[in-house]
Amino acid sequence: MSLEENSHTAAKTPSMGEPPRQGKEPFFAAEELGRILFEAAPLAFFFVDAQGWLLAMNPQAQSITGWQRKDYCGTRCRDLFGCGAEDGRCTCVEAARHGQRFLRRLARSDGSSFTAELVSFPLDVRGYQVFGVALLRDVSAEEHQRRELERRSYRDSLTGLGNRYFLEQVFRRPELEHGGVALVVDLDGMKEINDRFGHPTGDQALQLTARALEESLRENDFVARYGGDEFLILLPGAAVADAKAVLERIRSVLERYREEFELPYPLRLSCGTGRWSREERPSAALRRADRDLYRDKGIILVHGNQAVRLTEEGRRRAGEDLAAVDVLRQAKLAASFDAYDGLDELLRQIFLGYAQVPREFLDWLGLEEGASVLEAGCGGGRLTVEGGLAARVGRRGLVIATDPSPTMLRQARRKCEAASLTQVRFLLAAAERLPLVTAQVDWAVGMNFLHYTDPEAALAELRRVTRPGGGVGVVVFTGADFPTVVGKPVKLLNEAVRARGAEPGRLWNPPGSIPELFRHVGLQAVESRAAAETVEFSTAATAARFLRQTALFEALGSNLPEDEAEELTLRAMRELRVAYRRATAADRRGQAHWEFVRGRVSDS
Repeated sequence: MSLEENSHTAAKTPSMGEPPRQGKEPFFAAEELGRILFEAAPLAFFFVDAQGWLLAMNPQAQSITGWQRKDYCGTRCRDLFGCGAEDGRCTCVEAARHGQRFLRRLARSDGSSFTAELVSFPLDVRGYQVFGVALLRDVSAEEHQRRELERRSYRDSLTGLGNRYFLEQVFRRPELEHGGVALVVDLDGMKEINDRFGHPTGDQALQLTARALEESLRENDFVARYGGDEFLILLPGAAVADAKAVLERIRSVLERYREEFELPYPLRLSCGTGRWSREERPSAALRRADRDLYRDKGIILVHGNQAVRLTEEGRRRAGEDLAAVDVLRQAKLAASFDAYDGLDELLRQIFLGYAQVPREFLDWLGLEEGASVLEAGCGGGRLTVEGGLAARVGRRGLVIATDPSPTMLRQARRKCEAASLTQVRFLLAAAERLPLVTAQVDWAVGMNFLHYTDPEAALAELRRVTRPGGGVGVVVFTGADFPTVVGKPVKLLNEAVRARGAEPGRLWNPPGSIPELFRHVGLQAVESRAAAETVEFSTAATAARFLRQTALFEALGSNLPEDEAEELTLRAMRELRVAYRRATAADRRGQAHWEFVRGRVSDS
């Protein structure tokens, strides 16, 4: 048939509803049309059979990939493009079986690669199953941008280390489930570096520290910028000895950097270490490492030209288990301090005006904004937070909250963080042996802590760390007209202690005894004032919790053996339950008595 005849025939289009002509010509015309489309289409196509052998590739696909017919003849798709699955199957074929659109990294003939968006579809050519694959577009730029955004979301922009979001993901990693060691590392002297050399130099110090951390760690360790000048290192499966070796490597690298870059400042680290076990979460180690860091730093705060530091003795004791320190044994608190969780809520339930007592006391002292204050026996932040001590001294002032109980300091720290009180520092120490070089604070204050200590030694120590002309002030509990509901069990407890040949522990300081001690340790212009508040036990549970605290102090304060102290405590609890059932509302209300005392440190 001539071209003219073929054209004439093609022009005779069947009318609507008329079936198409049957015969060879339309079939071969369609096949030719398919070939033309395959060759001329602006979209890249290639075909594979059910076993993944490459059958054909159109010019667009050849142009994009660089592969020619001589390259792909007798070649499997996965071997040419590198798109095979782990089990060796062709992923293009597998995707076609399920009609999927997918992303694959494809190899070019020059060895480069790109990310392509593909769609594959099954075809039946004369009973022979093949699969067409359309390369919709090169998405390498988009993929790179996505990966970069993802990388940035996990990374600290200054140091390139992981950030807190990165840590959240790391904490879910299975390799952390078997225990390990956490290091919280702090770059010392950052404020001085920034103030003296400028913030770009401070940034350089942080970047070099981050580089030293990465250089010193194992392949399976994790490191992140924890915030500011603090870094967190997680060592999965490590022991404390491993952590010490890592820290020594880091310090060695930093010393090398100082010489190599001729730095005008030292790169010194403080470090806290905490281990977590198989049964714990890594966050448990972070809390321990934070406490250890605080002990390692030694410098508690810098205020103006005054630095408050741990003495060598203080640094030694801070590294020990404080429950075993003699000062705590003398204070009769070894077994009772950690029973204080939730004390503030208990006191609020018992003493109806409890929150007002600290405020009244601080009003009476007359603290000024910008003052530096040491709070002895912080009691979970009773003066610092509840009394508003930190708010009174303001952002220009400072508060050193001290306590011999880690539990109390943890509570105070949580409250300060919740209230965004950044001017508070924490020191694990007993009032009568503060491990401080003379601090020269404006005021040393405390609430209801002297009966846990040697009061004369504690007041002498507070006087020592207060500047000439500064003041010392305390709130002391001088007794209570306890309601019948607890009064009778306490009386029976005391009688049981005496029956064992011991004297009951002292829960309060006798009225008027503390002003005399103020004068005895050399404080001047001593004044005192009495205060009182209502005591009410609204529930049996409240009364029981209070009596448990009381019984512990009474029994432990008598130097009884621990098992006898426990026996007397349980007996007192039984008596309380009987008394509470029989009590009326009037029997559950009484008065608590306090004394405010203040004195001045001589200018001479």
